[in-house]
Amino acid sequence: MVSVVQCGLGENPSGFHFTYERRRDHRQTVALGELIKRLEPSIPGGILLFFPSYDMMQHVLGIWEE
Repeated sequence: MVSVVQCGLGENPSGFHFTYERRRDHRQTVALGELIKRLEPSIPGGILLFFPSYDMMQHVLGIWEE
């Protein structure tokens, strides 16, 4: 099964817009990490993420490791 996630969870769910201009938006990246963290335990087999580049992947992982 494949799903597309379009917005975060919580009190103020906002849509994810990882456009070129907003690709390094810190709040959006943190919200995506929090969503993945909450959903992961209920997804059998795990989660597969795709990044447009290694640079972007390193940026996102750096924020999530903070």
